[in-house]
Amino acid sequence: MKKKLITILYIVIILLLAADSCLFYTKKDFSRDKTFSLSDVTLKILELADEKIQITYYVSDSLKTMYPSVKDIKEFLKIYSAASKNVYMVVKDPQKNGMSEMLNSLGIYPQQIQTTENNKTSFSEVFSAITIEYKGNTEVIPFVLSTMSLEYDIDSRLKYLITRIPRQAALLCANGLSLDTDYKYLIPWLESSGFVCTQITADDLPFMSRQIPLIVIGSSILTSNEVMNIENFVMSGGNTAFCVSSNDVEIYTDWSVAPVKNKSLLELLDFWGVKICPEMLLDISNYRITMQTPDGSQIHNEYINYPFWIVSQYSGINHEHPVTVGYSGLEFYWPSPLELFESDTVSIKPIFNTSQGAWLLKKTQDGFDTNPFSVHIPDEATKGTYTIAAVLEGKVSGFYNTGKSQDVRIFVAGDQYFISNTIEYTNSPHNQDFFTNVMLWLSKEDSLLSIRGKGMSSSQLVKITDEQQFIRQKKLTVAVCFVVLPLLVVIIFMIMVLLRKRINNE
Repeated sequence: MKKKLITILYIVIILLLAADSCLFYTKKDFSRDKTFSLSDVTLKILELADEKIQITYYVSDSLKTMYPSVKDIKEFLKIYSAASKNVYMVVKDPQKNGMSEMLNSLGIYPQQIQTTENNKTSFSEVFSAITIEYKGNTEVIPFVLSTMSLEYDIDSRLKYLITRIPRQAALLCANGLSLDTDYKYLIPWLESSGFVCTQITADDLPFMSRQIPLIVIGSSILTSNEVMNIENFVMSGGNTAFCVSSNDVEIYTDWSVAPVKNKSLLELLDFWGVKICPEMLLDISNYRITMQTPDGSQIHNEYINYPFWIVSQYSGINHEHPVTVGYSGLEFYWPSPLELFESDTVSIKPIFNTSQGAWLLKKTQDGFDTNPFSVHIPDEATKGTYTIAAVLEGKVSGFYNTGKSQDVRIFVAGDQYFISNTIEYTNSPHNQDFFTNVMLWLSKEDSLLSIRGKGMSSSQLVKITDEQQFIRQKKLTVAVCFVVLPLLVVIIFMIMVLLRKRINNE
């Protein structure tokens, strides 16, 4: 009898240890942001569907060995399809089934992936795309390699398929540059997130729906009457993003700087509680640029830390605000510092701050010196932390008009270039991606915004950029691996020994 009890005990322990094996397979979502669990947002969207939803994952078999993360995509789609009787999911290899031309007609094209085998480099064309079909209409995710923001990508497209209500944005470029050439990535990026974008002038604002969020880039060519139109739009309930600077930069030539001549919009923002200061910001947390310099008959590359191109650190982000979901840093180009002044009817919160090692550069008689080869010695008297971007919520007062506005949301960045083509120099598409968050917040799509960061967080220590956070996580990892787990094994072993002794004594 005693031996039988001991045998049963060992079998139970073996079964527990094997619970995560392939023989006794089970899955529990322990990820921090519940990457493999559907949110209430998704479930509510699925409840709106009254007909079949067909989700098809087109993935090349060869991609599975190069990017094992695509297995997570398949797993997530299984979970998604199991959430509703109306959802059907199928996985197809388009190259085996001769579907390339059909996918091309949907705007889905193969991507080239570099592979190395036996010291030889080659390129393979692969597919990894998702289509969502509902009532004869189709939405496409043209390329996906992980579950990062996948739930949001599917939900935002499915919501439009079901409701047929487009997500819109109006863009007003007011610094003499062009949305088509100088901000060429912005509209395609927003469109890829489901926004229907319209370029407007300030004269169009009186006729525009207040339900459509407005983006204002720059301010140098705005007249007082046009600024009044912007104020009227906001006062009547229009949510707006302002990307403005106190200085204009020759971004394609010598990077020379001149103060913005028309300050009407800056005065309006100052009246609302956000002052765009005239100085320029510099920071020890900056981007290292590559400059070519002549050396006799040759040209060589010189790498320079350029303090005017500020890299926002993890610790400088307001992680409590929904607009920053999923983000650990951005790049800013020649930004202006913001000073914030709250009122009884307006709440103003900083979103991005510099590091503690930032300082101000004031205009001299010779202007601003932004030459990368100049030595920019920190002004210790101005050294500290400064705000680059902020959000306002509440009822703003009229500057040209009397009274208070309706409840509005406003985003202000002291940088008119952080969503421009300048991102090419720093390889910063996350700037545009963050701005999608801004537009979702202005559109009051809070539910979709809340899930957009799912899958973006990483538990890998090598991906933690904040020094203090890295130290904390490193200590925690060491403690779990070398203290908690060994102690747990010892405790289990001691319990087994004690139980065996007790049985033997009986």
